[in-house]
Amino acid sequence: MPGGKYTPAGHSKAAIIAKCSGDAHLGRYSVAVLASSRARSLPQDLHGLQAWAVPVGAGVPANALTQPFSLPRAAESMPNSVSLKARQPGLMVSSPSLIPNLIAAGLYIAAAIYQGSHLAQGRKADKRLLGLLGAFAVLAQAGALFFQLITPLGLSLDFFSAASLIAVAVITLTLLACLRIPVENLLVLLFPLGAVTALLAQFAPPGTVPLINEEPGILAHILLSILAYGLFTIAVFQSLLLLLQDRQLKNKHPSGLIRNFPPLQTMESLLFGFLWAGWCLLSLSLISGWLFLDNLFAQHLVHKTLLACVAWVVFSVLLWGRTRLGWRGHMAIRWTLAGFCLLMLAYFGSKLVREFILHI
Repeated sequence: MPGGKYTPAGHSKAAIIAKCSGDAHLGRYSVAVLASSRARSLPQDLHGLQAWAVPVGAGVPANALTQPFSLPRAAESMPNSVSLKARQPGLMVSSPSLIPNLIAAGLYIAAAIYQGSHLAQGRKADKRLLGLLGAFAVLAQAGALFFQLITPLGLSLDFFSAASLIAVAVITLTLLACLRIPVENLLVLLFPLGAVTALLAQFAPPGTVPLINEEPGILAHILLSILAYGLFTIAVFQSLLLLLQDRQLKNKHPSGLIRNFPPLQTMESLLFGFLWAGWCLLSLSLISGWLFLDNLFAQHLVHKTLLACVAWVVFSVLLWGRTRLGWRGHMAIRWTLAGFCLLMLAYFGSKLVREFILHI
């Protein structure tokens, strides 16, 4: 009932107004009741408000509101209440995102089992079938995210929804890359990641989530950040596969999985291709943040900004070392993992602390 009014039949002077307070992200609501001396009890679907509603008695103008006050968190489960996400325990089973997330998780798991069983036997999976399963899973997960992220009050990007959104970006970029370059082996690691993030976004309890301003500049900054993080995630998985391939080739005992990999030099070239693309997007993300955010070094952003800048420096040094000094192999893998860990701390580390520990 945000911003609306309920008038019981036959009593035009009785109304109940529930509005979101200025501290909506803390799950509190301000409720005031306008009532005449003839007002009856609340209808059945609003009984949950009776414990906290304060009637305005006779002699008080019907258009005067009582002093707003905060409801306890139990009021979040009342029907038609304003909430940032409909993911409270009692509402998860009826959420419109439930079915799409379950479909996405099922398709991801089926695709991972199909590809993994073929790789274990030293055979290649059907690339077209794998792409179809992945594409339908991504579409289902993206549909679920539409219901989870878009709210009447703004964009709600909590910890687990952000992880699900990044997984969608990563898998989509990998599926598109498969059309031109041999990176389908990455999907055997990414499909389980997609299934886990879809289930967590649906069933894990959300933390304290401030709504995000939907101005175009802010949304562009968020999109660039997600795409940059996605490309660096692909690069990390590529580096792990490269490390596994290098070790097994040195030990002269390649498994069925490794036999289906492209040559080592091709794998390394793909790694640096992802790193260059991620570095460019990260640069654009930092520039857009400087242009569109009021203060990149505000108290709630300073740690994220500093860690992202340090990660940018790490990846810059790595790419310079590759170009000037010919860095490759274990040196490239170590620098890739170091830069990615900094980025992960910048986004997910700070988000975890703010939403689940500090509640800000």
